[in-house]
Amino acid sequence: MSHRLLADLVMLVHFAWIIFILAGLLLARRRPWLAWPHLVSLLVVLALNLGGWYCPLTLLEYWLRCQDPAAPAYPGSFLFVYVDRLVYLRLPESWLRLAGGAWAALNLLGYAWLWRRRKARRPGPA
Repeated sequence: MSHRLLADLVMLVHFAWIIFILAGLLLARRRPWLAWPHLVSLLVVLALNLGGWYCPLTLLEYWLRCQDPAAPAYPGSFLFVYVDRLVYLRLPESWLRLAGGAWAALNLLGYAWLWRRRKARRPGPA
């Protein structure tokens, strides 16, 4: 399997992970077993954003693309490069990091609300 094909596969996995990050809270409302993987993903996003680090999937894709001289690697983070191309946002990368951290924090608040709501529904001891 070529490095370019592997890099494209990592890119697709990365997009799927981002979609899971964006929609995970809604999915977890119907499928509670998805809450824990989504919470872990949110904590990873928060840690990456607070630490100012790139996602490991970005680094892996970058490394794979560097292994193939015909496929030039891109500068910056995954979100900055691909989201910028998708929606033509001309925002600084720091704004995208801030948006990712804010989204993760908002989802954590959503989980706190869901947890309190479910706890309130449970019948108390008789």
